[in-house]
Amino acid sequence: MKDWIKRHPLSSYFVVAYAVSWSIAVPLALQAQGVIPTRLPWTLHYMTAFGPAVAALVMAGLLRESADHAQRKFGARSILWWAVGFGSPLLLFVIA
Repeated sequence: MKDWIKRHPLSSYFVVAYAVSWSIAVPLALQAQGVIPTRLPWTLHYMTAFGPAVAALVMAGLLRESADHAQRKFGARSILWWAVGFGSPLLLFVIA
């Protein structure tokens, strides 16, 4: 499986992004239609926006060559970009 992911990283990213987002969105849609009786919180739909970010983290973890390389890259500047990446979906919602 890892060989296939290394050969097709973009396709793998999209599959993981859709799987994460839709695993949250489909139960919420089924609940709204009355198909499933469980009560999920309506605020859970905000988490679907983080599907691509989670997929990027998963793909980066799978494709990372060495832990030393990641430790050298992880610093104060990258923390800022993590905050931007995870905060932007909520910021866009607030602006909308």
